[in-house]
Amino acid sequence: MTQLSPLATLNRSLTVFGEALEDLNEVRAKIKALKDERTKLERLPVTKAEATARGDAWLDRICGREDGPMPSHMPPLHLFTHREVSKAVELPTSDREFRRCVMTFVRPQVSAYLAEYWERFYKVAGLGIASEVRQAKLAEMDEELLGLEATEEALIRGAARMNISLMRRDDADGRVLLTADESLPSIT
Repeated sequence: MTQLSPLATLNRSLTVFGEALEDLNEVRAKIKALKDERTKLERLPVTKAEATARGDAWLDRICGREDGPMPSHMPPLHLFTHREVSKAVELPTSDREFRRCVMTFVRPQVSAYLAEYWERFYKVAGLGIASEVRQAKLAEMDEELLGLEATEEALIRGAARMNISLMRRDDADGRVLLTADESLPSIT
């Protein structure tokens, strides 16, 4: 058995270190790219149809349609034109009743404004993404991200077994850091 010279041992260690660092940087680049893609996905607006439905639901709440039709005690407008308003005519007394009354009259204008706003917004923002689709894609990305982080941790631990110290990222997933060696992907 021949003994390696100190210089040959150092060169071999540097080669192993360089390969480990190269593999680690490759995995980290994938992690960063996936996190960036995830952030972009999170920031996409909902679809125009979903935004419109949300706007309509908001108007329904304001107009009180979720409570049913306008209350029967709301006076017919022609009663306001009479010389004397009888005591039988009840004017809206609460803020909620007043808001319902006003919004019932201006709802068509508000709906038209919202429709114009969505048109302008989506011309600039592009197509949105449905909430269900977004959640499914985010879950898929999270699973892939967890796998990449497990690979990264396996590389770091493998390097540590060869007395090579590699730093962990500050934002490394704690679940991966606490994973047993046997549960991490095998790195050859």
